[in-house]
Amino acid sequence: MDIDPAELERRFSELAEANHQQRAEALRALQADSPELARRLALLLDAHEATRNPLDQLHGEALRHFASFTPEALIGRQMGDWTLVRTIGHGGMGVVYEAHSERDGIAQGAAIKLLAAPLFNRRATEHFVQEARVLARLDHPGICRLRDWGHSPEGWPYLVLDLVRGEPLPADGGGRSLRERLTIMARIADAVAAAHRQLVAHLDLKPANVLMTADRGPVLLDFGISRVLNENDGAGGTLTRWLTPAYASPEQLRGEPVSAATDLYALGVMLYEQATGKPPFDFGNASLTESLRRIEQGAVPPGKAGTGLPRDLDAICARAMHPDPQRRYASADAFADDLRALIERRPVSARPDSWGYRLSRTLARHPVALPAGVLAAAAVITLAVLLAFQASDLRKQRDRSTADAQRANAATQLLLNSIQAADPTGAAGPHATVADVLAAAEKRIGTELADQPHARAQSLLQVANVHRSLDDNKQAVPLYQAALKALEQAGSPDQALRVKIVSGLAGSLRKLNRLDEAVALLDAEMARDKPNEYWQLLLPLGTTRIAQGKKDEGVNDLKHALRLAPRNDASRASMLTDIGYAMTMSGDYPSAATWYARAVQAAQTLKPVNRESVANTLMNLADAQSKTGHVKEALANQQRALDMRIAMFGEHNANTIVSYVSLAFTQIEAGQWDTAIANARHAATLEQALSGGQSRRMINIWNAIGLAADRKGDRTTAREGFSNALKIAEKLLPPNHPLLANLNNNIADTLMAQGDYQASLAPLQRSFDVYHAIAHGQPSRGEAIASANMAESLRNLGRTKEAVHWGAQAVQEADKVLTPRQWMLGNIHQVYAEALLADGSRDEAEQQALRVEKIFAASSVKVPRQIVEENLRFLIGIYKKKGDGKALAAYRQKLTTLTAARH
Repeated sequence: MDIDPAELERRFSELAEANHQQRAEALRALQADSPELARRLALLLDAHEATRNPLDQLHGEALRHFASFTPEALIGRQMGDWTLVRTIGHGGMGVVYEAHSERDGIAQGAAIKLLAAPLFNRRATEHFVQEARVLARLDHPGICRLRDWGHSPEGWPYLVLDLVRGEPLPADGGGRSLRERLTIMARIADAVAAAHRQLVAHLDLKPANVLMTADRGPVLLDFGISRVLNENDGAGGTLTRWLTPAYASPEQLRGEPVSAATDLYALGVMLYEQATGKPPFDFGNASLTESLRRIEQGAVPPGKAGTGLPRDLDAICARAMHPDPQRRYASADAFADDLRALIERRPVSARPDSWGYRLSRTLARHPVALPAGVLAAAAVITLAVLLAFQASDLRKQRDRSTADAQRANAATQLLLNSIQAADPTGAAGPHATVADVLAAAEKRIGTELADQPHARAQSLLQVANVHRSLDDNKQAVPLYQAALKALEQAGSPDQALRVKIVSGLAGSLRKLNRLDEAVALLDAEMARDKPNEYWQLLLPLGTTRIAQGKKDEGVNDLKHALRLAPRNDASRASMLTDIGYAMTMSGDYPSAATWYARAVQAAQTLKPVNRESVANTLMNLADAQSKTGHVKEALANQQRALDMRIAMFGEHNANTIVSYVSLAFTQIEAGQWDTAIANARHAATLEQALSGGQSRRMINIWNAIGLAADRKGDRTTAREGFSNALKIAEKLLPPNHPLLANLNNNIADTLMAQGDYQASLAPLQRSFDVYHAIAHGQPSRGEAIASANMAESLRNLGRTKEAVHWGAQAVQEADKVLTPRQWMLGNIHQVYAEALLADGSRDEAEQQALRVEKIFAASSVKVPRQIVEENLRFLIGIYKKKGDGKALAAYRQKLTTLTAARH
């Protein structure tokens, strides 16, 4: 349809000075008669608001050029490397083309979305690029991926997206069963949740933006694109206020700030339509004021609008579509969980408003604020989510007595007010950070609760917990200490609160490597009258003793805690995992695998299931399984954990990156070195984009690359990987961190493999020194390995006396920390035997080598054939020198049999 430029200019001039409500009503009325004119006019108004240079100051020729755009005229045009082939869709945001590209003989297809508004200044252009980069982080099977972006010669911005083939989701469900419709909505919510975790909201969710595909199920289109052209984060643009009023939230219609809660509203509307076959509201030609009144009044419950619908569906829709964003679901994950609970006929979390529910929702008031306020939103997200977990505990405190109720209310209300004071959309402005939010809370605690020590203790505990969760333990420790002091000043018998403060303080001390202080604190607390929560003190005590190297004592504490803890307590999975970790650190991988398997089972029995906890425990289980030779099971569990995290977080997420690295380590154990390197490098690419590359995760990534290359025999790449990991580790980690010892040992190993034994001595000495410092006089597996490698290098340098000394030290440590069923013990004895023989102690060397043979035979897992052959050849060499023909023939036969089996 041709647009008269004069008509466009006239209407634009009329509406440019109008308020948001007047514009929305005028555009809605115009859409009925001239939808194309309404669309162009809305785009001009949005661009007018989003730029510093008003469009009414543009020359008439530029405006006419804008108005004369016709989609079909661009078919055959080049957009970057892409050729526009045909139009496949039109929408309020622009025109979608199928596009093809061919480079180096490889043909590709994509969807090009030409956004129907020009960018008129540099600031707007920078904003477009910034937004496109944010959207490019989204990587989820349920989201159409943004692959590239650019501008046409005329200045028109365009986005290159995956070419998704499918049919739009029918608003009425398309004849599918209720179970199928609910399942589809749950999967759509999963995709929305993945984007929200990347701080990206959609803001235009509707059935037309969902394609049903044969292989991927529902796929969301236009995720976040409605923000690309809107520079003003604080104002809802015309684009999102009028084009799809049936799905627009009340805050969008009012032109108020939008957030992730906006998407929750649209999900509720879509669910209502899918369930009943009709929209929740019939706006017709209603004015904006009337539309808002109907939303405030509430929709007819689905159970009354459709026959045979479960009543829980009423509660889910009501919560998702609540007029107040604070009272909607806290997250799209929670919405999806309720849908799956409905499908499985389990209780849903949607329930009538309560004091505790209002608190948790208010704490999560702005889970996602869009781009300019991203850091502020992240601050509120972090604090809100963590404090929400405290809400149930505060309710328990509240219910004990009237006085406790007042104190609990004072604590939580103060924190609530502090968060609101630092709200990124409020008076504090868009630059509030986590530190700002916490500082505001701490300041208010010190002033407003000065005469309420019990409430002050509760509040300080919550803020300390947030610091600890952010790994800011230096800030957490004084807050825990202040909370404990306040509780003592109150003279309160609140043992449950005291236990929480003490256990939190001990945990932070442990993270700061102040292990003796943590144990002393816990021992003193346990000497008091034992509260019902006594087991909560055993948990940090056990983990701290394990960190001290006192594995048996620590494991006993954890087992005791397991016996005392309630059967349905979420901490049980953590305790089982900690015991598994202790077994791992001592090299007892079969036992570790057993405990990790129990931890997975415990995590899966909790309702609702904490999928992140399950994924993390699966990774631990897989690691132990790979060490015991159960590589197939290990790889399956690692892949399962990775798939879970991609589904939860998408690819561009720290947890997903960790899973890629963990999978790479397991692939190393499986001998899949090239695949391991590929996965590690993929993780490096993700990490570089996420953090800039200077992170602890990047240390592990480079370490994985180094190990895989070392096993493959590529010493150059191995040394590069270990060296890069060490450079980052030395910047980020304390001097005696065990990872520094591990990396130095790995670098030395590559040098030894290259025959540069002299150069290996320095990193080996550094490795030993760190392991010795953190062992605190206890037997150390790390010391044993570093000592054995030192003995090997010294022997090859001809310094046999020193080699024997280090070898004896290695054996002494290894005999204490490794069992006779662990073949690594035999490997360390083998190094000692070779040092003894080089120094002329042939009989002692023979005895050590025979012991090695017995250890290998008793190993609980298969010993690498090459290592067994080395031991046999060593014994053959000894018996040849001794002239013991009988023994020589016997061991030659053993070697022949083993070699034949290999071929």
